[in-house]
Order: sequence, then C-alpha cells, then structure tokens
Amino acid sequence: MKVTDDDSELSISKPKFTVIREIYEKDYNTSEFLEEQLERALESKVQHIIIEPVSIGDETTKWIQVGNFLHKTSVLTGISFLITPLVFSVRLQPYVLIPLSSVNILCTTLYDLSWQFDPCCKYQIELNARKIEQLQSQTLSSATPLILVYKDDKYRKRLHNILSCCILATISWKLYRIFYKL
Repeated sequence: MKVTDDDSELSISKPKFTVIREIYEKDYNTSEFLEEQLERALESKVQHIIIEPVSIGDETTKWIQVGNFLHKTSVLTGISFLITPLVFSVRLQPYVLIPLSSVNILCTTLYDLSWQFDPCCKYQIELNARKIEQLQSQTLSSATPLILVYKDDKYRKRLHNILSCCILATISWKLYRIFYKL
C-alpha cells in the first residue's frame, strides 16, 4: 500500500488485484489458510480477487450464486406482485399475489439477515472475457482461476427492500380493508 500526504489528508491507494494461490505443503492446514486469505481480501475491498485454488473458488462461486438467487428472486417477485393487478382479474389476484408476496418477503428476509453483512456480497464473478485475459496476463499458476470483481451493492439492496416495503404496505392496506369493510 502506498500512503501519500496531500494537504494534510492521508490517501491510501489499494492494489488493483489480489491473487490467492494454491499451497502444496502437507504439514500446513491449507484450507483454513486459504479461507483466511480470501476473508482478508474480501474485507480489504480490493478491486479484483483472483482465486486459483479450485476448492475455494467453487465454494465462493456457490455462495455468490446463492446471494444472487435470493436478490433476483426478491426483485422479480416484487415486480410481478406490482404488475399482477394490471394483468389478472380481481377474482384471480389473491391466488397469484399471496405466493408472490410470500416468496418475496422470504427471500428479502433471508438476504437481509444472512447475506448483506457478508463481505462476499460486494463481489460478483467476472464474466467479461477481455478483462479476464488482462488479469490473467499477470503471473498466474492456474489456467482457470475464479476472478471476482468488486461492485457496490447498495442500489440492489435498496431496490429489493423498497419492493418488499411496497408489498408489505399493499398487503397491510388490503387486510385493513378486509377487516374494517371499507
């Protein structure tokens, strides 16, 4: 890390990428060491993380896919919930709205409780072939490393939370109208 002093403010430039390499020592607990390395890299919010060990890469891929699934399911069910009154008749709406709202609230709750505080939620798997080639031009010992790219997820969190709040408000309003016969 490079620390410079600009007008009595310290600015720290962090590296563009971190490489987590495979370790082949028998007397060393490699899986714990690799997990610690990955955790440090995730918490340092480096722009790209290159993971060479297949085992850690597979676990990380699965974990990111779970978070993406929860988020996308939450967003899609939220949008579907809001569009349903425009598409279905009043008679069929409860049969569509109840499952959509249940799945949305479940996915949003799971994401908010278990995923949003994990440092891994700030990273996505790099799929752009050109960027992957640029990063692989570095000295890598693996032919197929997993490359994670840092992406701020505050907007996606806001999106699914706003959709879930709209759903809760709509359900509350409908229940209020049912119980108080408005």
